[in-house]
Amino acid sequence: MKFINKLSSLVDIFLDWSNSPKKFLKIFQILSYYLPAVLTPVAGLYFVVQIFKIPFFGLMHIGFILTVIVASFFVFKILWSRAKDFISSSHGNDFFIIPAISHLIKTAGEVYFAFMACTPIAFVFGQLDVLFRGGGMDIGPDFGGAVILGVVVVPLIGYGIMIGTKFVAESLSAIAAIANNTARIK
Repeated sequence: MKFINKLSSLVDIFLDWSNSPKKFLKIFQILSYYLPAVLTPVAGLYFVVQIFKIPFFGLMHIGFILTVIVASFFVFKILWSRAKDFISSSHGNDFFIIPAISHLIKTAGEVYFAFMACTPIAFVFGQLDVLFRGGGMDIGPDFGGAVILGVVVVPLIGYGIMIGTKFVAESLSAIAAIANNTARIK
């Protein structure tokens, strides 16, 4: 009987934790924002080390390294900044998961755009590598072809995806606001 009472008290502790927005969202914040923010530079460093292992090293590789370093910094900064205001986005709401997911979707769009906005570095260095080596892997003559695609279109696609994620996030936030206001009327 003592075991059942202990088990029952554990269930009560779990239910208290899962119904408390601040306690529940703190773990969500750590797993969804702080952990990826810390792992991003680690993954970037690993990728840079892997690039250095390639036997032939050229301007294209320098472009990849710069892209990874800049993108890792931006992603880290976005995740860390958004993590700080994450808990306040759900503060005082009866329905706290919807604003949390909305915040995460918005942040994911910003992270994606930051990465896509950094890719022109790799495309330009890749083209310079081709120009200085006089042929080889031709990804577009005279900054044409794939380079224009990479420098102009890829960031625009990232921007479009960021707009789409912000639309979804704001739609979810509006639904949560309606639900919270309706719950207060009762």
